[in-house]
Amino acid sequence: MRIWSVVPAVLAGALLGLRSQLYYLSNVSWEEPFLRLAIGFAAGGGLLGLLDYALARALKRIAPSWQERINLSLFWSLLIVALLGWYFWEPLAEKGLFFLLLLPFLLALGLGLLWGKYQTGQDSLDRLWPFLLGLVLLAGLGLRLSGIVHGLPDFICHCDTPKQLALLPSFMAGDLIPPTSYPVGHIYMYAAILKALFAVLPLEQPSAVLTSFTLPEFSVYILLVRGFQSLIGACIPLLAFLVARRLWGRGVGILAAFLIAFDSLHLTYSWEAMGEVPQTFWVFVALLFSVRIFQEDNWYDYLAAGLAAGLAAATKIYGGYILIAVLAAHFLKPNRDHKLLLAALLVSALGALICTPYAWLDPMGWWANLQEESARQYRAGRGYSPWLGFSYFWQALSYRLSPWWLAAGLGGLLALLSRRKKADWVFLAPALCSLVLIFGFRLRYLRDWDLVNLTPYLSLCAAFCFFFIWQRINRNIAAKRVVLVMGLVALLLHGMGGISDAWLARQPDTRGFALDWMQKYMPKGSILWAEAPFSSGMAFWPHYLPKVKYKPATVEKVLRQKACPKSVKPHDMLAIERVWNQDLLRTDLAEPLKVFKLRSGYWENPQISFFNCRARKYDPLVLRTHLRIMPQKSWFMNTPWDWDRVMDLYCTPKPRKSLIYANHGLGRMGYLALGHAKTSFFMGPHYGFPLKVESGGLARGYFSPVRKILPLTPNAYGLSLNEVDKKQVLWMGVYPSPVQMMPLLARAKDWAGVLEAWENSEIRQKNIPEALLFRAVAQKALGKGSQARKTIEELKQKHPGFLANYRKMQEKSGQEFLRSLADMASVPLSYLEVENAGWPLSDLERKLRQKQGQYLGQEVNKKGYYHLWLPDLYLPGFAKMKLVLTRKGHAAKPGKRVKIRVVGHYAHYFTKDLAKLELEQSAAGEYDLSFELPRGPLRLEVVMESEEISSIELAKVKVSPDLKKEHEWRCDIFSSVWAELP
Repeated sequence: MRIWSVVPAVLAGALLGLRSQLYYLSNVSWEEPFLRLAIGFAAGGGLLGLLDYALARALKRIAPSWQERINLSLFWSLLIVALLGWYFWEPLAEKGLFFLLLLPFLLALGLGLLWGKYQTGQDSLDRLWPFLLGLVLLAGLGLRLSGIVHGLPDFICHCDTPKQLALLPSFMAGDLIPPTSYPVGHIYMYAAILKALFAVLPLEQPSAVLTSFTLPEFSVYILLVRGFQSLIGACIPLLAFLVARRLWGRGVGILAAFLIAFDSLHLTYSWEAMGEVPQTFWVFVALLFSVRIFQEDNWYDYLAAGLAAGLAAATKIYGGYILIAVLAAHFLKPNRDHKLLLAALLVSALGALICTPYAWLDPMGWWANLQEESARQYRAGRGYSPWLGFSYFWQALSYRLSPWWLAAGLGGLLALLSRRKKADWVFLAPALCSLVLIFGFRLRYLRDWDLVNLTPYLSLCAAFCFFFIWQRINRNIAAKRVVLVMGLVALLLHGMGGISDAWLARQPDTRGFALDWMQKYMPKGSILWAEAPFSSGMAFWPHYLPKVKYKPATVEKVLRQKACPKSVKPHDMLAIERVWNQDLLRTDLAEPLKVFKLRSGYWENPQISFFNCRARKYDPLVLRTHLRIMPQKSWFMNTPWDWDRVMDLYCTPKPRKSLIYANHGLGRMGYLALGHAKTSFFMGPHYGFPLKVESGGLARGYFSPVRKILPLTPNAYGLSLNEVDKKQVLWMGVYPSPVQMMPLLARAKDWAGVLEAWENSEIRQKNIPEALLFRAVAQKALGKGSQARKTIEELKQKHPGFLANYRKMQEKSGQEFLRSLADMASVPLSYLEVENAGWPLSDLERKLRQKQGQYLGQEVNKKGYYHLWLPDLYLPGFAKMKLVLTRKGHAAKPGKRVKIRVVGHYAHYFTKDLAKLELEQSAAGEYDLSFELPRGPLRLEVVMESEEISSIELAKVKVSPDLKKEHEWRCDIFSSVWAELP
């Protein structure tokens, strides 16, 4: 028995051993993690390797002639067990059901031995190709369906899609003349399918007009159309396989099908209701029947090829170029019947008319509009240099797919040209014609969608290139191994790229993230200054964000000015949007506060940057005050302002997960935990540690998150907390900038933790003056007076004048204090109000909370008794509450009073009155309360009690951090080191 036959078992065992230790570290105890992982990896591989060796020896004694069959069967059996064990380890470990892994192992081993008995050698490989092709096609369909909800119900990301989708209701109603000559053959087809669908199935037909206000209702049409288009797009790999199998063999066909199934450009346009993917489908149907014309003598192949060519032309005007494949197949074959060619041409014209009712309802209008549209498309970009289009061609294909794919495709094209075989020209003629159309007519105004028709040709060429090279080095074993390894790596990266794009399509578009962010940080009446047009996908923003006005401006010109123009107010925001091939704003002009960036298509996921015009660079002098817990599902970590935020993970009976996107790797982060619970915190895939917090205690620590495998770009990190018991509660705050932990640690008198937060922070974070003050206080509290004095001297040298300005802030109040604090925090004034919360919730706030699955609050109104549970949770600190009381219809009885209490609830059992107010029943008006939150996470309740039905009611509640009290508390903390200052 050769030693290499045990290697698969060793690898499978190593994976299971590694998984077992990851489970132990994540759920039982975080002790010696690196040692445990190493031992688990080695022990698992050794044990399963020995077991495989012993089992193979035993089986070979029973059946000596089955040696090869036994090795192969054990390989597949152990691989299946390793994958199942890795995925289902947690439920198996919790119930102690590891013996269940024996069932798939024995089943796979038995099937492998039986298969090996009846199918051996090349025969088994020949029977394997339908299975491989089926996997590729299912994967392609799944990837395309993955993105059909992208942007909905808020946005239609692509600018050319709405004007096509808007035609659906009129076509379904029988009005078949479109307002323009835009190619709409696929829309006619979809309208017919939808008409039949709504007639057969009990579905309610949505609104008949597509506007910004009816988009959510119109989404039914959009989803159905995207589903049909995804099915059509998933058929293109099958057509490519059938073409390649007839021309070059099954191997080239399966490889080409794989490349097209994971083509990220095709994935994007399979969930956009545009004509490129349906056109490509009909083009490849025509190409398949053209190959059949060359190889066989069937009259129906001519008719099918002609009909498909006509439908391609009806979908997009230039799709008729595929007739060149019909002509090539006809004239290259030895026996030709020109009547069949004429029939194919006539049927192609008939196919174009069938899918273009406009042409036979109003021929003259259709012809005039067709000429106008063709001329407009030809003239588009006449003022641009062709070199720009030529550069974009290479950049777009390399960016959306990969440089190796492009090189292999062009190499395969040259290899096919060098063979000089007639059959190859049935494929080469349309492929070259597609390139001529791009370089001859669209080069000056080239866009992503112009390449959708070309990439399947290049994928076929790339697949042929691999097998062409493989055959050339047939006798060189070393070269074949190198080519095989390089090919597998390239295919892996190509597949991961497609899966990555499909995964991102399941996330909101960057404009959706930006919209949610603007709802929080831009107050009513503020203005968004942005370059016009800010985004074609933003057409629906006025509907969802009516409180913000949009004004066009050249952002770079504004930022070049030394002082911000008077027209730009302190709470306004500057925004700039870029797609992948556009130059970014120069970093020396300004530093953005917020950047939303994912992998960008031409219209999908543009990079959106927001700037504070008043402070060109984010340079805070104080640490943030964090009081209100605001969990989010997604975080972008691309700017220093992002790094100084706190990521809230609130643990509930359901698991809480958050995603972090970053353009760079994430370093060491800190965490704080409050509450009363026992759970597990995961900082990467299957990688975490147990977390236990006792009532009234505070847990802290540091970790380095592990990047997710997908998406490839940008870097993505998953953080999650396991579910807890219904009677337990836990807040966990993740601090990318550990110095931001200092205020909460100081409140808990954890001075060692304050110094530890300082040591685990980066240089930029350590230079924040207030962080130096906290460090000095912690050093003095721990008996390190000399070090505290050195820290104060360091502060005075690095930030002269800070201490005097910081102390003077105690003398300020109201808006003057808030403006000074905003200047020290290096943010607009409105950013200090982002943690303000109110009741009742606005429609936008309610929608945002429902989208993120957050609690909406609850009120109970009984006779003489009113309860209001506010929706938010709060951390220890200082808060203030404004109550707005209004009169009811009936008059108040003299002498009757109303008692109002603000109650804090902690962990379902601790309650404490935080503030009280007693009023006459007739005392309507506004009342301010100020109180301290002693522990967290606390849920606030407002209670109104009266002897009878009160004549006043609670109309509004506003809760906000008491920043003035917080500043006074910090000054009191710092007074111990200020006493030593002159």
